[in-house]
Amino acid sequence: MNKLDDKDIRAVLRKMVSAYKNARVFDEYTTYSGKSRADLVAINGHVNAFEIKSDYDSLNRLENQVREYDLNFERNCIVAGEKYIEEVSKIVPDHWGIIMARRNRENKVSLNYKRVAKLNPNLDFVSFTGLLESSKLRKIILDNNFYAKAGLNRDAVNGMFKYDLIAYLDSKLSKYQKSTLKGVIRAKLKEE
Repeated sequence: MNKLDDKDIRAVLRKMVSAYKNARVFDEYTTYSGKSRADLVAINGHVNAFEIKSDYDSLNRLENQVREYDLNFERNCIVAGEKYIEEVSKIVPDHWGIIMARRNRENKVSLNYKRVAKLNPNLDFVSFTGLLESSKLRKIILDNNFYAKAGLNRDAVNGMFKYDLIAYLDSKLSKYQKSTLKGVIRAKLKEE
């Protein structure tokens, strides 16, 4: 078996996700907690995160990475070399996508879906909202009147720490309002 490293897989994966309609692609995207970093994130209609496990990697951190990705990203997918494809399929949840990376007959890297990612049922409003930097989050909340919907005034929004502001919004906004806010945040993340 011809082993693949991260660089081999990342180049082909980047090309593939860049072809998504209206996608913006980012490398090494840090989660809100700072405990994990997605290898690649593609933002189009959703925030799609990709974790690469090359034939030279270890799976030691994968369970923790799964937990972090599930808190932060709307769709998650693991891209693994043939060496790990069976093992990762036992570790990642059913809503995660699985892509196998291998060399084809022409010695080029090919990516084949084993399972397509579904919407993440474990997405955490606080973690997702926290992906946006403080100043941009405040601007969205003020410009789109979310502060009034949560019972705050403009000065209160500007005076709160980011985490406190997000936690307050989480406790006060309706499910529909949170969904609307996530859509605005997604669009802003795509601009960065």
